[in-house]
Amino acid sequence: MIQSHYVPSERPYRIIYTGGVVGLQIGTLIVVDDQSQYFEKTTIPRVGNRAPRFVGYLGVKTYSYPVVSYINKVKEKDNPVTSDIAYDERFYSESVVWNNVKMEDVATICLEGQKVPWDDMLSIIGPAIEKCIDLNTTRKQLTETFGLFSRIQALGGSISMPEGAETDYSSGGYTTKMYTVKLFLDSYKDEDGNETSCYRTDDGDSLPFFAIEGEEAYKILDYQRMMYERRIKFLDRSVGSQIKLYFEMIDLGSEEETQNLKVIVNKLNSRNH
Repeated sequence: MIQSHYVPSERPYRIIYTGGVVGLQIGTLIVVDDQSQYFEKTTIPRVGNRAPRFVGYLGVKTYSYPVVSYINKVKEKDNPVTSDIAYDERFYSESVVWNNVKMEDVATICLEGQKVPWDDMLSIIGPAIEKCIDLNTTRKQLTETFGLFSRIQALGGSISMPEGAETDYSSGGYTTKMYTVKLFLDSYKDEDGNETSCYRTDDGDSLPFFAIEGEEAYKILDYQRMMYERRIKFLDRSVGSQIKLYFEMIDLGSEEETQNLKVIVNKLNSRNH
């Protein structure tokens, strides 16, 4: 016999993530499968027919599924646009059961009201960057991934800025926060095991970059640069500040390969002027 039970959560709610989606966990749906008796597959003969043999009690199996809201009504109560009625499944629905995801398969980003360290977001950013094998894929992956930042904030969380910026205090009340990115030439294996050259940053870098060597490499890296600058600026609430990325190259390849990377680095840095 299968039964289901809804267990509401208490505030502060968890902001959880799975498969490119974030939600505010407002409860848990517990499904109970009470398999009260177990029969052997083999049968024993009876007069005129064959019947399964009862072996014993199998036990109870439970499955827990998160129930989420895509809006934090407490945070949005002063919003001039009404948020009391769920009218948009993607952004404003409430009591959505993630029935294809068990509780052990979700990650907790933070509790509402908490701030997430930037480096904790790298487990989401990094895999998206690694999928930037062409420009179209890059735009799709990064638009979806960095869109999570605004969703986390809408649900009551916040994200800290990456560390390591050098601040340049300019005249006129404007400041520039500059992050240094070091690119080098590396090898990349696709799903079929084919190996090719790529440009990337070190593993664990706070601002990961990746692009396969070729005609689109500069455009892909430039799009990644633009997304970082926009997102970091979104996190920086100080008035009159600018966010810039400065690129350096690590010379680890042949003279020709090094020259190609040098051209890309110079073009990326020219965007800052």
